[in-house]
Amino acid sequence: MLEKNLIRANEDIVTVSAIAKSMGWGAVSEQSFQRVLYLVQVLYSFKHEGIENIFSYYHFTVTTFGPYSDLIERSLVYLKSSLILCEDEGGLILSSKKEIPMSQEKVEWLRTVMYMLGKYGEKRLFGFIVNDPSYENALQTNNVDGIDTSSPDSETLKVLKDFKVAFEQTLDDTSAISDEKYIELYFEYIFSEIIK
Repeated sequence: MLEKNLIRANEDIVTVSAIAKSMGWGAVSEQSFQRVLYLVQVLYSFKHEGIENIFSYYHFTVTTFGPYSDLIERSLVYLKSSLILCEDEGGLILSSKKEIPMSQEKVEWLRTVMYMLGKYGEKRLFGFIVNDPSYENALQTNNVDGIDTSSPDSETLKVLKDFKVAFEQTLDDTSAISDEKYIELYFEYIFSEIIK
């Protein structure tokens, strides 16, 4: 199972790198990979309530630099040692043009979150992460068990759902909106009405 999860993380990181490259980003820092995949997991649980999280293999703990997953760290070490990622401009870039087969759902979700990062900036979305109740609680209590990001009892998901109720009242119909558009409108609402 550990090897299978490492392969999944490798796929995710290579896909994030490819998306970043297509968006005109330079190198992606190791810390940014941790933050991006944390957001990917949390927002997937939020948007796909009641459905098993397709990124559930990540287990995050808290550091002063942000969320941290040992699986992501091991994947980065593997990808660097295999020369799939290489150091550049203080971060990592994709050095291989090899396509990695991945489910379209995962690719689209990673693209959606990367688009949000491109639109709002990592610093602003990181501010959203550190104000996340589960993250904040884990940091204050020095919790070594990790951050609960996908259980329905997660403090993070409760807060996101509270905002969701108010947000959806501003829309006529959410059923016809794509995941990408929904997340985009949700964060526009969050950053204009709640986090200023």
